[in-house]
Amino acid sequence: MAEKCCWYERLAAVLSRRSGRIHGDSDGFRRAAVLIPLIKTGDSTAVLFEVRSKELLAHAGEICFPGGRIEATDRDICQAALRETEEELNIAADRIRLIGSMDMVASPTGNILYPVVGMLDGMEGIRPNQEVAEYFTVPLPYLLTVQPKQGKLEMATRPLDEDSLDAFPAEYELDWKSRRMFPVFSYQYEDRRIWGLTAGVLHNFIALCRDLAIK
Repeated sequence: MAEKCCWYERLAAVLSRRSGRIHGDSDGFRRAAVLIPLIKTGDSTAVLFEVRSKELLAHAGEICFPGGRIEATDRDICQAALRETEEELNIAADRIRLIGSMDMVASPTGNILYPVVGMLDGMEGIRPNQEVAEYFTVPLPYLLTVQPKQGKLEMATRPLDEDSLDAFPAEYELDWKSRRMFPVFSYQYEDRRIWGLTAGVLHNFIALCRDLAIK
């Protein structure tokens, strides 16, 4: 009995030092930090967005927030978001006043976004790099009043090939199997469509602003 208790105590000590990371995170998930950039426009506020270059391999031409992969050298998600913003828009970190972090947003496709909210001191000197085709702003009052369209996507799974079936029960089939439905938000502003994971982050931010009665 004493030996078992000792074993449990050692296990408890090991588990207490774990951070609760997602198992397989480094292989299966893309962790990125993004900045939700706010800009004062007179007596109001606007939100800044980027349009990704059409030359990029992933999500070419789509609208997004400044941000990117969290590197091992980043101190935390805030530093990652500021670093990526400086690289993409040439905005020095000391020109951004950090307001705080939002809840992370995970997609069924393996992307995890850690949004950070920050206030820019202005748009002067913004020079997009080759990853950014252009940038634009949307008035926050507009986003607070408009209702996004909401669609649904279905996730399905199947074994990669017949050899993979050896790892499954004998009755398992090679066909696609539906797993879950998940919502996809879409905001329209003039000729711009903000959708996907970026719209999901925006939706959470707007909901928080409404709760705080921000105008």
